[in-house]
Amino acid sequence: MTATIVRLVPQTILAVATLLWPLIVVVVLVVFGRSLLRLLSSAERRGLTVKFGGYEISLRELGEQQWSAVDDLRRQLSALEGRVDRLAPDTSKPARREESVAGLDVERPPLGGTGVLWVDDEPKNNALEIERLERSGVGVKTVKSTEEAMLALSHHRFTLIISDMTRQEAGRLVADAGVQLIRHVRADDAETPIVIYAGRTGIQRYGSAAREAGANLVTASAYELSRKLRQLGLQ
Repeated sequence: MTATIVRLVPQTILAVATLLWPLIVVVVLVVFGRSLLRLLSSAERRGLTVKFGGYEISLRELGEQQWSAVDDLRRQLSALEGRVDRLAPDTSKPARREESVAGLDVERPPLGGTGVLWVDDEPKNNALEIERLERSGVGVKTVKSTEEAMLALSHHRFTLIISDMTRQEAGRLVADAGVQLIRHVRADDAETPIVIYAGRTGIQRYGSAAREAGANLVTASAYELSRKLRQLGLQ
């Protein structure tokens, strides 16, 4: 019993440490949320904008992206807390790195290119993530269509490709544009990691097809995207 407790303590501390900073963010937003919303509404009426990731967006749009990230963070925290509650080390075999409570598996595969190719017909929706990458010294090339993406890939090899799922292509809405992009890329390139980062509706409809086509990650979660970027050494 004592040995089990001794093994459990460092893992629990690691999990709590990982949960602490996002919990602080959530508490601040819960306490000051209404005031922040009033501030954003006032800024929107006055037409105030800020620049992130090379794109100018209104404070209202910035706030909506931040609130979306917070909602996702709350879901992830809930899942992590459940894992901490159920934490019980298996002494029959060594723990696998990818089973760590904090998800801190940082094994980095060899990278065959540089920078990130981000495909989205509304690139400003990803302004915060693009800003974080560029502040980390990672170059990000944004394109708005599969055609533009394939042209970029014909001139440069990227470390990672990120795509949304549904977008306007040649003047028409293509619901599974992300899947089509994956198929085009995988016809010549089986190695470059591809992430589909899209809304939950698109993932529910086409997520399985994207994985079958060769996506390395299909997610609507900013947390999961950030984790993948860390695994690849991009953050």
